[in-house]
Amino acid sequence: MPGTVTGSAQHEWRQLGRADPRLALAGDGSAGRFVQALTGGRRLIDRYEHPATEADAASRAVITAMMDLRRIGHRSPVDEPLLIAVSKRYGPAEGGGWSPAIAAALRSVDGVEAITVQRRDGADIRLYDLHGYLEQHGRERRRGEPVPGQVWDQLLTHDLSADDALRIALSANRRGLYRHAAMLAAAAVDQGLPAGGRPLSLWLERAGHLEAADRRLAQCAAAGDVPAIRTLGATLLRRGDQVAGEQQLRAAAGSGDHLARSALVAHLEQSGRADEIADVWREGVRAGDTDSCLSLIEHLTAAGDEVPSSSRCSAPPRRTATCSRSATW
Repeated sequence: MPGTVTGSAQHEWRQLGRADPRLALAGDGSAGRFVQALTGGRRLIDRYEHPATEADAASRAVITAMMDLRRIGHRSPVDEPLLIAVSKRYGPAEGGGWSPAIAAALRSVDGVEAITVQRRDGADIRLYDLHGYLEQHGRERRRGEPVPGQVWDQLLTHDLSADDALRIALSANRRGLYRHAAMLAAAAVDQGLPAGGRPLSLWLERAGHLEAADRRLAQCAAAGDVPAIRTLGATLLRRGDQVAGEQQLRAAAGSGDHLARSALVAHLEQSGRADEIADVWREGVRAGDTDSCLSLIEHLTAAGDEVPSSSRCSAPPRRTATCSRSATW
């Protein structure tokens, strides 16, 4: 039997994986070594759960560290300094330090490894990935297990990608680690990920840091992040700034955000300006928003006005934006 499955045969295996999760899991990170993954994946779990040697026992801390990092949202390959720092929270290294423990985790079982290694381009830094079998096993067996507090502290001091930082921030918030969540979300925003500004602003507001919350939200809104513009508008209205809030909602609605348009309509209703609502929906119709077509018909029908013949609506192009890196909280 060949060492790897390549070309069209590999594609056929992946197609079969749609119906059989075992095949899909075997293809995850196997680099075409489907058979080895099917036969060795179970052995990897057995070696992890029941280490037979001191080296296997030492590798357990490394693998557990990888499992928990994946579980809380660190999806990128893990660099060696972070892996060692986190592994220390799951058990002591043997006399030789962490290099033998990592080497044991890299040892092949039936052609597959618990973790695989690569090097970052242009730098002498090793990056590690966890085998899909073990990642799934960790999610199932460690579900509900607390991640040590020192791990969260370590992540605050590490250079994370924006996407990883935001995912980990959301995980921290779900666990009640609000300081960690805010700091990680701030790191994501500072790297230019506008999606982090909205939860960060909410968390800061809940903590009573209103000025910092407004600054972060305004930062993303100024960069053109449409959901942030909508959220800023709703926030300003909630605090009584009717003019500025409405201005922000109109800006977001003008960028094709139907939720902002709906919020603007609700604001007009509450302000006794129902005569302006039809024009808001008409603007959406002109922008190709199908939901606005339906809302306009419902509004005119409820008001007893004449309903024009329906027209086709096409969705407007999406807009993308990034946040500035300059703000701090």
